[in-house]
Amino acid sequence: MIVSLDSQLDISELENSKVDWSETSQDGFSLIRENLLIKSVRSAFGVGFNGRKLKPDNKALAWVFSEDEKLPFSFVRCCNELGVDPEKMRGIIVWYTNRIKR
Repeated sequence: MIVSLDSQLDISELENSKVDWSETSQDGFSLIRENLLIKSVRSAFGVGFNGRKLKPDNKALAWVFSEDEKLPFSFVRCCNELGVDPEKMRGIIVWYTNRIKR
């Protein structure tokens, strides 16, 4: 699956895809997780590439608050891979969500 930078991200497509990951290096997985985390948080708030306004993506926000840690591209695994505390990140996201609703 290829996602353009301006499109809304559909997390379920990535999680449920039938991709052969056997030839992907650890660096490749790290890059995928980093980009997924960044893209998902931006999508959750309706911020596209170059700051373009999009409709906020509830699927991306649901992915952020999912408790599933087993999937290779879960929010928690993406955060842990990058050395980010998932609970602190969620706290920042809640704070920002409340701030933009004002």
